[in-house]
Amino acid sequence: MQGLRRVEGDVTTTYLDRFASVYLEELLALTTVIPGDVRLKKNYDLSFINPQSMKRFVLLVWVTSVLGLTNAQWQPTNGPNVGNILCIASDGATTFVGTPVGVFRSADNGANWSLANNGFSPNYSFAGALAINAAGVFAGLGDGVYRSTNNGASWSLSNTGLTNLSIWSLFASGADLYVGTNGGVFRSTDNGSNWVSISTGLPALDIRGVAVNGSSIFVRTSASGVFRSTNGGASWTYLDSGLPNTFLLALIADSGVLYAGGLYGGVRRSVDNGDNWVDVNSGMVNASALSLCIHDGSLYAGTLAEGIYRSDDNGDNWSTVNSGLVITGINTIVGSGSSLFAGTWCGMYRTGDGGSNWVGVNNGLSHGSVYSIATKGDEVFAGCTCGVFRSSDFGNNWSPANNGLVVVENYRVSSILIDGEDVFIGSSAGVFKSIDNGNSWNESNTGITNLTIRQIVKTGAGLFAGGFGGVYRSTNGGSSWTAVNNGLNNLPLEALATDGATLYAGTFGDGVYRSTNDGIVGPPSTMEIRFS
Repeated sequence: MQGLRRVEGDVTTTYLDRFASVYLEELLALTTVIPGDVRLKKNYDLSFINPQSMKRFVLLVWVTSVLGLTNAQWQPTNGPNVGNILCIASDGATTFVGTPVGVFRSADNGANWSLANNGFSPNYSFAGALAINAAGVFAGLGDGVYRSTNNGASWSLSNTGLTNLSIWSLFASGADLYVGTNGGVFRSTDNGSNWVSISTGLPALDIRGVAVNGSSIFVRTSASGVFRSTNGGASWTYLDSGLPNTFLLALIADSGVLYAGGLYGGVRRSVDNGDNWVDVNSGMVNASALSLCIHDGSLYAGTLAEGIYRSDDNGDNWSTVNSGLVITGINTIVGSGSSLFAGTWCGMYRTGDGGSNWVGVNNGLSHGSVYSIATKGDEVFAGCTCGVFRSSDFGNNWSPANNGLVVVENYRVSSILIDGEDVFIGSSAGVFKSIDNGNSWNESNTGITNLTIRQIVKTGAGLFAGGFGGVYRSTNGGSSWTAVNNGLNNLPLEALATDGATLYAGTFGDGVYRSTNDGIVGPPSTMEIRFS
């Protein structure tokens, strides 16, 4: 089920999106209680939540839930089924959601949704921020701030005074509006008619979140932490000391060199099997690296919102290769022959020239996020939010290949591994195996106690599956699995990588772990990647 869930019970009905652009689905899943009421003055801009401090946020929500929200229950709303929900705002009567294809609104508690893009530029539809006050509804897109005074029926640009139009966050506090951009934080005291920068003293201008509490203004930057101003933005104080970002989403190894990508930290590199790490982000702008790929001597990084970067010197320098990409949220990149495939938040792209030009290859591929790709000759498999799709002509045409798959709520196929004649997938319902090229699938979960699997890799010692239950190993082709988590202090994993006999695991909040003995025994790597 794409889209939103509705909370009803002993609390006022509110909304959270299941994937708020920074993998909050995984972070919230670390607790047994999902919050039923997360409010910032009725503007649910979840981008303000700092992933680095998510654990204490979840603990606070858990305590609140136990004390007062124990009867709250989630119910699915009727859409909008367009992939990722980026932000939410409600005035009590109407709910607005921002998506990669624009703004949707519902006036009946989520039973029906309609697209509300009238007035938006046709070149910019990615609505990543919303706010509401008494004067209207405000939306942040790639060409600035739009204002609607008729409940979203039409929009007009409201950019006077804004010197940067890349909008990441909006916050309304009475008649005052605050906007976070790639060029600092701005404030309007006249409902968006005019904007003034209040970024004096901020060492980082890539503002991802803004919130106001009384006389205090808080901003979250993409890579430099949280800052507070108590004098209207005249000066700022750093608040985030001691909160390292070790939420890793991508790992790749090549001949002893290891690369890691994570939220708001770009890419780091180790040339000594993970003992020491250095930032390799020159040319990257505020990048969260969700995927990494090495192909034909070049390193590629797929990011949360900035598209694809390529480095031809092992990560020392980067440049964007986004020509032809309509969607710039990149979940995965895979090389095949002289071509590359990129799975995005909404569809698949292919390039034959190292990323200089991309074309969409989505004929028959249902709309939704593509999380994983695997190729074998002209055969291409795509793992999506609605199952598996297969192409026999190198991605030109697609058909579903889901016979035997179990599809659960908030489903996604996160990993695909082709091993000879066998195909394995790691999904929200565990591991499935096909011995007939994807025509049919059989569950392969014996021994796996947590079925959320994010990555499957193979070494000479067998198959390894990593996910929310840690790492599992199979030595009999997936017929059974054994947990190999000795020394892993943080079991929720997003990434696995192999380099010869060495296995690397990327965790949520605890950096990279290394095993040189197939994960059986021994202490973890003593080094952690710390994105801060």
